[in-house]
Amino acid sequence: MSKARWCQKPIYVLVAVALVLFLGIVAGPMAETVQANTDGWEWQNPLPQGNLLRDIWGTSSTDVFAVGGGGVILHYDGISWTLMNSGTTYDLYGVWGNSSNDVFAVGDTGTILHYDGTSWT
Repeated sequence: MSKARWCQKPIYVLVAVALVLFLGIVAGPMAETVQANTDGWEWQNPLPQGNLLRDIWGTSSTDVFAVGGGGVILHYDGISWTLMNSGTTYDLYGVWGNSSNDVFAVGDTGTILHYDGTSWT
């Protein structure tokens, strides 16, 4: 009986070594994808807000609007992104304007919003 136990121990060791090697191979590439990518792109403020962004429009690099799921509207002033109050929870699919104080966003169920430079209505 002692011989049978001795023969099983190398199997456990072999399984443990194989598992460690397998996890190292699988986890290695996953760890690399978490790091910043090498083409210069990186996530900026705001931190992920949880909604898919569907469209973007702006008058310049310091005045950009982005719209998306759940009525999210973000504004970029050239330094940081700010979450704006859209007044709706319907998904928004498009944004366009004539100027920074005449912007329209459109979305689900015929939602049409207008920004007058101060607020969305």
